[in-house]
Amino acid sequence: MTAKVLEVEDLVVTIHTASGVLTAIDGVSFELHEGEVLGLVGESGSGKTLTGRAILRLLPSRRMAIQRGAIRLNGEDITKFDETRMRRVRGRSVGMIFQNPTSHLDPVMTVGSQIAESIRFYEGLPRKESLVRAAELLRQVDIPDPAVRLSSFPHEFSGGMRQRVMIAAALACRPKILIADEPTTALDVTVQAQILRLLLGLRERRGLSIILVTHDLGVVAQTCDTVAVMYAGRLLERAPKRNLLRGTLHPYTMGLIASQPGKGKPREELPSIFGQQPSLSDLPEGCRFHPRCDYSEAQCRAAVPPLEEVDVNHQTACRRWRELAKQKILGAA
Repeated sequence: MTAKVLEVEDLVVTIHTASGVLTAIDGVSFELHEGEVLGLVGESGSGKTLTGRAILRLLPSRRMAIQRGAIRLNGEDITKFDETRMRRVRGRSVGMIFQNPTSHLDPVMTVGSQIAESIRFYEGLPRKESLVRAAELLRQVDIPDPAVRLSSFPHEFSGGMRQRVMIAAALACRPKILIADEPTTALDVTVQAQILRLLLGLRERRGLSIILVTHDLGVVAQTCDTVAVMYAGRLLERAPKRNLLRGTLHPYTMGLIASQPGKGKPREELPSIFGQQPSLSDLPEGCRFHPRCDYSEAQCRAAVPPLEEVDVNHQTACRRWRELAKQKILGAA
């Protein structure tokens, strides 16, 4: 096992509202090892992006706060850092690719200036040298004529090229951890494959550890080593990719896998998970998935199921997993 570079332990993120305090992330724990690609998976609203932002302490609202838990970067709990120390973490130790590059790239600055800005801030390089570095970064993310494109503005790039610029900016100060938030959303299938190959190539060349936030299990199958499945702010299953895709031990993960295009038979309606995730203001007792689960019982509604170790590096938060696996319902989704 490679060295552990990041450990998230019992993370709780709350939102203060006029009607009270809501829990958006509830007791999430996972580890990231050197060179590992960890997939954070779940439907929209499950808390994946918020977990990624919490790691960098870039919560999208002042009403949100890390209420409890530890985020250890190379053994140091960065939840204890003041804002000055956190600025040294962002970009230098942990980089982030945001979901929508159009909304995160400044439309009135050239892409070269935007990439060079962080290099000048963190490393104190003069403008000319930082632009040379920016051109090299554009070359590494496969943008043609990088020295020329430094003077281009974001609107002069396609969606896929803007995503590459975001990746270059995230890597500008040589971080060891990269958080990629839905990096292939709104891109066509060919460009998606190019971006995923690029990320894996950068992992190999730079020794990056990557947290890949996605709802797409097809992307997970192509890229990830380990998968953590989230639902309504909680972690429901975590396992090596092969174990999870070939032998899931949670009904929610089984539903996600079954609803992927290509899993059904020709001319048959694609299976889906009925209903929708609960509102944070009206979370069910016990297992949060039980209102949508075909296999829920009274015990599922009575208490929160623990994240139980069921195999080497495989954990599930389903009280009935043994029984359902024996019935061949789980274990071969």
